[in-house]
Amino acid sequence: MEILPFIIMAVVGLLVVGIFVLIIVSLITTFIRNASSPRLAREVRVVGKRLYVSGGKNGSSTYYYATFEFSDGSREEFGVSSKIYGMVAEGDFGTLHSQGTYVWEFNRRI
Repeated sequence: MEILPFIIMAVVGLLVVGIFVLIIVSLITTFIRNASSPRLAREVRVVGKRLYVSGGKNGSSTYYYATFEFSDGSREEFGVSSKIYGMVAEGDFGTLHSQGTYVWEFNRRI
């Protein structure tokens, strides 16, 4: 039974390393997919926005999202920067500059 703790530690270590590798591969895959996508400028209407706060006692992170409706009636939610989140309001019309899942900018039509 002396070897059992070492086997458990090895399995846990492999799981941690495996999860870390999966996260890195996912980030790289998303980056490559976005980089190879065309950069689009489309007329949109902002139909929603939300934020998600995660964390707790030792710190938190805030993630910002906006949902845009395109001229064909389709909708897509994008993660956006705090700057874009702060300047858009539901009902705004404008030009969305995006590449894959990345939003470069939103120019509001006044």
